Amino acid sequence: MRLGEKIYHQKRTVSDGVVTYSEPYEYVTKFHYINVQPSRVALNNMSGYFTTEEYGEHDAMGWNIIANEKIFKNTFNVGDLLYLDGRTVSDGANAVVTSVRSQNIGIYITAKKLEGE
Repeated sequence: MRLGEKIYHQKRTVSDGVVTYSEPYEYVTKFHYINVQPSRVALNNMSGYFTTEEYGEHDAMGWNIIANEKIFKNTFNVGDLLYLDGRTVSDGANAVVTSVRSQNIGIYITAKKLEGE
């Protein structure tokens, strides 16, 4: 995604077995804040080896997101919904968070496309 684009995030909560989502939060991508990159990697592969066969937002199997830890600590959790690649709230979510890993000054978030997208 280009810098300056909007993304939306809905936090997932589970209460008594019922899953609900918060109102969408809006973020604007920029350096040292949050950055979204398309990924062609099998998203269950956590080996750290990446293949760069193709580029393009529409060809992506998922996304790698790098967020500033000071700003986004405890913000993203596995199962949260995301609206990426120009999606708006009225279009519906197109990604789900599958992994959240803290790495020094950044948080590395992996998201995959929702089925049917």
